[in-house]
Amino acid sequence: REKGCGRFIKAFNMTFEYLELMGTKVSPEKSHLFASTPEVEKELGETIWDDIGTKLNVTSNFRYLGARVSSGHKLACAEMNKRFDKATALLAKLARVGLSMKARIKTIITKVNAAALYGSENSSPSSKRIDRYATSILNCIAGRRNRGDRDLKFATMEEAKKDLAYLMHTE
Repeated sequence: REKGCGRFIKAFNMTFEYLELMGTKVSPEKSHLFASTPEVEKELGETIWDDIGTKLNVTSNFRYLGARVSSGHKLACAEMNKRFDKATALLAKLARVGLSMKARIKTIITKVNAAALYGSENSSPSSKRIDRYATSILNCIAGRRNRGDRDLKFATMEEAKKDLAYLMHTE
């Protein structure tokens, strides 16, 4: 049995051979390897791959099609936290626009949630960000426009649902 990454390196070199036979060319600048331990990261980072004649970037995370791909959870959470912060700011702006409640709800469902939740299948934001976002949604729907307006605070989700149902029937 081979030590270290020997088997992986052989298999990955065979992948390069296969891709070359298929008529494709590997772009080292666009190729990434993940490593599970610092030792593996060092070994893979020092490997010169036979068919491409160069080293490949060994990383713990990178952006791909707008989403953060990560071998760890912490950096992915930072990206989601940023998205939730931006979506929370969008909700505050939306509340000040003066649209009807139905228009605000439609905008939240179609635009704001999409912005906040993009990439959430890979990671999640902090509980604090989720709570702030949920409160902002309810404040936006309720039409809380100014800092002087009291934020809606709910002890339970059932309480929030009842208040939201009341607001929807009174507008």
